[in-house]
Amino acid sequence: MYTKDRHSHMLKSYASEKEKERKRNLLSKIASSVDTYGNGTTGYMVKEGPNAGKVLKHIKVDKNTL
Repeated sequence: MYTKDRHSHMLKSYASEKEKERKRNLLSKIASSVDTYGNGTTGYMVKEGPNAGKVLKHIKVDKNTL
């Protein structure tokens, strides 16, 4: 009796892990990436909202330190 319960538990856990992995892979394929280095910047330009047109996380190098 114990082995039957053990095997059914193993099969259920394996099936649920495979389903989670399948969903994770599907979501990663659907997600679109951020357009980095677009518009000549190393940051992300906000397209909508009150901060539209601003560049976030822009890496700026001071010319005097070069």
